[in-house]
Amino acid sequence: IIGMLKELFDKHKCDKGTEKHHYYKDYEQYFEKRREEPLNFLEIGTFKAASTNAFHDYFPNANIYTIDIFVRTDPKDLKILHEDRVHWMKADSMDASLGMKIRSQWGEDIQFDFVIDDGAHWPEANRLTFENIIPFLKDDGTYFIEDVWPMDRMTSQELDNPWLRKSPDKYCMLKHNRFMSAFDQYEKTFHDRRKETKCGDTYIIAINKK
Repeated sequence: IIGMLKELFDKHKCDKGTEKHHYYKDYEQYFEKRREEPLNFLEIGTFKAASTNAFHDYFPNANIYTIDIFVRTDPKDLKILHEDRVHWMKADSMDASLGMKIRSQWGEDIQFDFVIDDGAHWPEANRLTFENIIPFLKDDGTYFIEDVWPMDRMTSQELDNPWLRKSPDKYCMLKHNRFMSAFDQYEKTFHDRRKETKCGDTYIIAINKK
């Protein structure tokens, strides 16, 4: 149902909707035709569970998985995490032990149809998360990395952004290039809505194994 994802993002006050990033325009082309399938859907980064609520409503037959360090929120306070189709884990997606925790908690054979990395947004965090999670993506699955600063495609003026300047150790070309090279072997699609939203990190990288 075209438009449903936008409505749900806005209903649950998720920044993937019209509030900020407009990501529903990109996600619908991947999700709409598979909306009613019994998928396994994983999102890194739960926070207040706005998108967890939205995806739970959007995919009526999917298992929704979510991982967070739960420093800013307490999972006991997030009602959606106690629904039958929702599975959550307190873990650091950058930690090398993540794969072991996933298999232990969610099953040795767990595989995901879709993964969204909406956790920490600096290049090294994205790279480590990707390396930990990509073994769990199905061969025909898609892995999305949200809120990327596409430093290799930014002008010098764009790179002179206060957000980037305040953390030069996190946002440097060396680490960005290392992050980008982590998925060189895979098929990639870049969704760039920075001009539309006037937000320098409204950018998704979609990665397919095949």
